[in-house]
Amino acid sequence: MPIARLQKFKLGGFARLLFCWKASVYKLLWREVLCFLALYTVISLLYRYVISTAMDAHFKTTFEEVALYAYNYTAVFPISFVLGFYVTVVFDRWWMQFKAIPWPDRVVNNVSAHITGANERGRLVRRALVRYVNLSAILIYRIGSKRVRKRFPTFQHLVEAGVMTKREKEVIKKLPSDNPKYWVPCTWFVNLVRQVKKEGMIDSDPAVKTIIDELNNFQNKCDELYGFDWIIVPLVYTQVVTIATYSYFLACTVGRQYLDPTANYDGHTFDLYFPGFTVLEFVFYVGWLKVAENLMNPFGEDDDDFDMNWIVDRNLEMSFLAVDDLYDTEIPLEPDPHIDVHTIDMPYTNASIKKKGKAWQGSASKVRLSRKDMVFTNMPEKIFTEDDEIISSGLLSKPNNSYSNHNTGNGRQNPPPPAYIENEVNLTENRSHQELLQDTPNSPNDNTWHKRDSPTPPKRLSHSTQARRRSPKGHRRKVYRGRTPAMEEADEPDEGGCSQRGDDHDPTPREYYAQQGRQSSGDSDFNNLIPCKDIDIDNLNESVI
Repeated sequence: MPIARLQKFKLGGFARLLFCWKASVYKLLWREVLCFLALYTVISLLYRYVISTAMDAHFKTTFEEVALYAYNYTAVFPISFVLGFYVTVVFDRWWMQFKAIPWPDRVVNNVSAHITGANERGRLVRRALVRYVNLSAILIYRIGSKRVRKRFPTFQHLVEAGVMTKREKEVIKKLPSDNPKYWVPCTWFVNLVRQVKKEGMIDSDPAVKTIIDELNNFQNKCDELYGFDWIIVPLVYTQVVTIATYSYFLACTVGRQYLDPTANYDGHTFDLYFPGFTVLEFVFYVGWLKVAENLMNPFGEDDDDFDMNWIVDRNLEMSFLAVDDLYDTEIPLEPDPHIDVHTIDMPYTNASIKKKGKAWQGSASKVRLSRKDMVFTNMPEKIFTEDDEIISSGLLSKPNNSYSNHNTGNGRQNPPPPAYIENEVNLTENRSHQELLQDTPNSPNDNTWHKRDSPTPPKRLSHSTQARRRSPKGHRRKVYRGRTPAMEEADEPDEGGCSQRGDDHDPTPREYYAQQGRQSSGDSDFNNLIPCKDIDIDNLNESVI
């Protein structure tokens, strides 16, 4: 049931969005759509009941040729490119206008921070400064916003609203300039700041600079709004796009007519009366054009235009509260509930816990490496784990790894392993890695893996050595010299890869190392060993040993 209600809610939300009238495409295009359908219907009726029934068939053929020509014109016309580029330019300009709206918050905060004095003089100075800032914004709003202009059509309206005094109105009106005078309150602001600096209400020159810098940023925003209202998108560009769009659909009124199916024209195999897809195309493209026209001036009175009157009310309320009611208000300090908590676990409501997310660890956080890939090339003796731990590597340095410590499971211990000698070193002897390195013959220019100072990865075997190791009889003759051919045949492996000898005999190297793999399954380095019959003992090299 909850899923069904959720689906019903989503479907209802889509319906409300689709059939909303305010600021909708229907409200924007209903006149244009009716005109297009009326013209299309008139041409269709003329073709069906006047031209087609005429005595001379030449009129019908001529109309159909014109319709096909108009259809070919609409098929190659780049309407999407023309409209798309135009709407992109207009939308970018619309967003830049929104970011150019001046907000007095930073200026107000600096005035409240640097203009000191809790007496009546300090209060009047702070209120006058923020009032100048808001008056400058209202004067620039009156230039481009119809809503603000209708609210404050004259300076006297500003006086009655309490934003301007009568003396200030007379000063502005007497200025010998025909240009917009939204910058005058900013000049009053600078003069007052300089005066209070002389009175000692501002502590330092850097504080004065900070206040003036924020005022300059505020005035720059006002200048940007003035420029956007003055310089618009070139009229020629707008005319080209508008003429192209409407001429395209004028051709559609003829080219999208359903012609006589008996004439066997391409694409006219059936007859309809209502051009459904053509109407949808009209809504898309003409609606696109209308959106661009509305975004051209977002300070108008359309449904989606900026509510500049609300911005005026909000800025005045915020400014006076910050420098008057909230000035010099001290809130007693007290420890917060999380003062002794290093990691704060903020609570969630039942509605918000369902959408609780996890911290993003990065796109490469799921990369996993094997222990072999995590080994440094110059540190082969160290193995790193995913838990940021380092474990020692190598079977040679593993303690208690003697063969005599393993039990076969039938109550008796295995015999000692046969000697496996390589380069005059007994590799099966239970000695440490350093001892083995000391016994290894080495030369000053030797770069093999036996080098003591800087151990390097094992050297790759030559082809001759690999071929020798692949020969099972030659390999055993190296370890067991003097054995008879009958003993060699007894050691031949069966089809499973294991020796055919019985249990009561000395193990060969193949059997010994296979048993080592089976009996060391508890070791962390041999957790996934393969069965005995799958071990290729003949191809073992120094790196495995």
